[in-house]
Amino acid sequence: MNTNSTFFRNLLLLLLGLGAMLSGCNCNKFNKKPNVSNIEVNVKVQRFEHDMLLVDTTNLEAGIMQLQQQYPDFLDVWGNRIMGLGSLELQKEAALKNYYYFLSDTAVRSLLDTAYKAFVPFDDIAAEVTQAFKYYKHYFPNKPVPDIVTCISFFERAAVTYDTTILAICLDMHMGKDFPYPASIPQYVQQTLTKEYLVPHAIKVLYGLAFESEPQDATLLAEMIHNGIQLYFMDLLLPDTYDHLKIDYSVAQMQWCQANEPEMWNFFLEKELLYGTEITVNRNYIYPGPFTSGMPPESPGNAGSWVGWQIVRKFMDENPDTKFETLLELSPQDILTRSKYKPKHTWL
Repeated sequence: MNTNSTFFRNLLLLLLGLGAMLSGCNCNKFNKKPNVSNIEVNVKVQRFEHDMLLVDTTNLEAGIMQLQQQYPDFLDVWGNRIMGLGSLELQKEAALKNYYYFLSDTAVRSLLDTAYKAFVPFDDIAAEVTQAFKYYKHYFPNKPVPDIVTCISFFERAAVTYDTTILAICLDMHMGKDFPYPASIPQYVQQTLTKEYLVPHAIKVLYGLAFESEPQDATLLAEMIHNGIQLYFMDLLLPDTYDHLKIDYSVAQMQWCQANEPEMWNFFLEKELLYGTEITVNRNYIYPGPFTSGMPPESPGNAGSWVGWQIVRKFMDENPDTKFETLLELSPQDILTRSKYKPKHTWL
């Protein structure tokens, strides 16, 4: 046996293992955060799903009108836009009939009750949201801080915003891996329907409330950078949150991306995908899925957004004085060029 070749082979394996360990540990959190201890944020939390349970169906109209007083902006948004029960303002009689059938359904009442009890107390989540809002006020002092409303969406969405005043968190989409979710929800989505993903889901929709931005053009690169900026926004507000929670990955999926970042980037370059504008093609790389088309089955879906995230992070490392609002105005190509993004394995 060649002793030297055995030594170098073992050394390479050791370096690979150390690289994976470092990648899995040191890169899991955003390590830049300001001191926000002096920023005051008062977060109002209302438990809509519990108050909905208290409505007496034998005196429905009075109960719904009381609920409307408690939630003057949110009730119609939830009932009409989210649940499709109709508008109490425009179709009161029909809407009340729908509310009656809805609240008389044992499955609905069971879900309302289960969702409420699963998040009692709510103090830990409220504290985490409050901390995120402190970072929000630090970076964006002129942006209003919304109130928090908890609710259910009957498995339609994880969170939703209304105007600049309300951030609604749908508890039924965070009930845990053992909860019997409908079979229509794919497994790669169900893995993210746990309590630890709740605050990242809320902050993700806050980005849309604060910055109504769209990709600058139809290229895949523009979509990747747009999604990467959203994830960087989450970095700023959730610096102590693990990266896999921000992008709806498992720990193993995040580690796969970190270990294969150069190969992922080369895939987009070699396939000449960055400047493609075919929507049906681009969505293969920027939408959630069981894996990313063209990549190994171990890859997570949405790999394009993950790479876009790394490009934006690298840009900010190279251009640390860039304001977030300025970042939104830069062209995707400018961000890519000035990022000097050329990933390589950490052990090389």
